Amino acid sequence: MSLVADKIDPNKVELFEKLLKRILDEDDSIVQDTIVDLINGTTKQDFPGKYETLSSLLAGVFLYVIKNTDNKNQTNSVKEIDDNYIAEIKAKAIVANTPSTDKIDTDELSESEELQARGFMIKYENKKNLIPLCQIAFIYNPTHNYERAMYTEFNLFSKKVREYILSQCDASIMINIDKLYWEEGLSLLCEDLRKYELSSERFIYMFGQYFPKFRFYSAHNISDYEKYSFKRILTSEIISVFPEAALCSLDKYIDDYLWIRKNEKNHNISMPMDYLFASKDSGNFLEEDVVFWICRFIIDACSNLSCYISNIDGPIDTDCFDDDAETIEDLSLSALFALHKHFLYHNNDYTFT
Repeated sequence: MSLVADKIDPNKVELFEKLLKRILDEDDSIVQDTIVDLINGTTKQDFPGKYETLSSLLAGVFLYVIKNTDNKNQTNSVKEIDDNYIAEIKAKAIVANTPSTDKIDTDELSESEELQARGFMIKYENKKNLIPLCQIAFIYNPTHNYERAMYTEFNLFSKKVREYILSQCDASIMINIDKLYWEEGLSLLCEDLRKYELSSERFIYMFGQYFPKFRFYSAHNISDYEKYSFKRILTSEIISVFPEAALCSLDKYIDDYLWIRKNEKNHNISMPMDYLFASKDSGNFLEEDVVFWICRFIIDACSNLSCYISNIDGPIDTDCFDDDAETIEDLSLSALFALHKHFLYHNNDYTFT
C-alpha cells in the first residue's frame, strides 16, 4: 500500500480524504460509530481523523472494505465514482475554501447551482477553449444528444448556470446570443463569394447543399486533414530561408488572394474555392471530406471578409473557437458561429469586435 501511496501527488491527498469521506457519508448502512479505518481506529463520524501516513489511511480503509463487503455486489457503486463525481467534490472544496470577500458575483446562484457550474468547469478545464461552443450548441439545438458530451451536459443546466459558466470562461458576450442567423449568414456569404470572386459559380451551390449535412458526420475525426497544404500566392525572400513558408493554410491563401485582387486588377490567380478542389484529390472525396472543407472554407472566408463588409478599418476579431476542434461536430459549430457573425457584420452590428 505504501508503494501506491508514494506515487500519489501530495497535492491530491486532501482530495482522497474528501472522496473517501463522501463515499462513507452516502452509505447509510454504516452507522456513525463504526470503525472504518482498521489501522488508525477512526470511526465513520470522525473520518478521516488523525493518521500518520496516507498509506496507513488507505490500508485501514482497504482492510475494512475487504472485511465487510462483497466485491461482486459493488459493481454499480464503483461505476458511480466517475469524472462527474470527482469534479463535484473538487468544486465543493473550492467553494468551501474561497473567502467570501473573494467570491465572484454568481448572480444569486444557489450553492447547488454554483457547484454544478464549478464542477463542469473543473471537469473540462483542458477543453476550456471549446466552452463558448457549448452556447452555440445550445442555441442550435438544446435537445440534441451531441457527440461531445460537454455540449449535452451544458444544455442540461439552467439558464443561470449556463450564463455563469460562460462569464467565468471569458465568453460572457456569448450570453446575448438567443438565435443563430446562420442560414441568413450563409446566403450573404454566397453573395460575397460572387462579389469578391472567391469561387466560381459551379462551386457556390455546394455551400447550401453540403454544409447542412454536417449533422450526419458529427463523429468524423478531422485530425488527418492537412491544414497547411496550400501554396503561398505571395512569396518573398523569407521562403529561401524558411522553405516551409511556401505552404500555408486556407485562411492565409484567402487573405493573400483578397489582397492581390484589391491591389492588382489584372491577376490570374485561381479563386480560393476553385484552387481548393483543384489542389486536392477531389475526385476521390467522400461526402464527409466535402463537408469538412466546406466548414473550413466558411470559417476562413468569413474571417477574411469581415473587414471588407464592415465599416471598420483594420482586422476584426473573428475568433470562432475552432483551434481545438477534433471532429466535424466541433468544426461545424464554429462554422455556425462564423455565419452568425457574418450576418451581424452585414447589418452593422459589431458586438463581437
